[in-house]
This record gives sequence, structure tokens and C-alpha cells, in this order.
Amino acid sequence: MPTSRIPCSHEEMHAHLQKYLKLIKEKGADDVRIVNARDIPQDPRVLLKCSSPKCPFYGQSGGCPPHFTGSFQQAKEFLNAYNWAIVYRVDIPDEGRQYATGPGLFEQLKTKEGRHKLASMQRYCFHLKMHLL
Repeated sequence: MPTSRIPCSHEEMHAHLQKYLKLIKEKGADDVRIVNARDIPQDPRVLLKCSSPKCPFYGQSGGCPPHFTGSFQQAKEFLNAYNWAIVYRVDIPDEGRQYATGPGLFEQLKTKEGRHKLASMQRYCFHLKMHLL
């Protein structure tokens, strides 16, 4: 995979990354860090999380199978093209967590109210992403 780098010094890159760290934290992330992209674990078994048992949202998001980047090998190559990654965490309140996990999730999603509660929790979690775009 051909890659091109934006020419900048180590100090300039550090300054750019720190700027984004500060911005993400200001927008509401509970934790944000710069990590070496090569330190991010890559395991093809993660693909099974979407299909066994099949996620009720399978195929409905551009970032989920079957719409994602392609094979595991391609995704691995994409990640390996980067040196650094910024990762952040948004804590989900206990009352919201019940709508995203647990043994009753699939039953909840069969109802309009259950889908609405999950969507509300997702909006809460993804608000940060929307503010950064």
C-alpha cells in the first residue's frame, strides 16, 4: 500500500497531537491518549463479535461488517500505515449501560421503546465524535 507522509519534525508532530488531545478532552472525553499505532492489538477473532451471535445492527453502519474496509489483512495494512493513534474513552453511565449490554439486549431491541433507549444511549456516547467533525 503506497503511503505518503506530511513532512514535519518530531516536535511539530508532537504539537499537533497535543492540540487534538486538548480538543478531545474539552469536548467531553473522560480519557484521551496518544498511542503508538503498532501497539494496538490486532486479532481477526474480533470479526466474530459481529456475526456470532449476529449483531442486530449488522450491515446498518458504514463502520461495521460487511461495509468496513474489507478483509482483516487489509484493515491490518491500513492501521500499519500510521505511526500514532489518538484513542479516547467516554464513560457510559450505569443507567445507559443496561441498554447496550446484557442477556436481555436482543429482546429489548424487538420493541420500539428498547430501540429508542439504545439510540439515546448511543447518541450520548457518540456526541463527542459529532462535535469533532
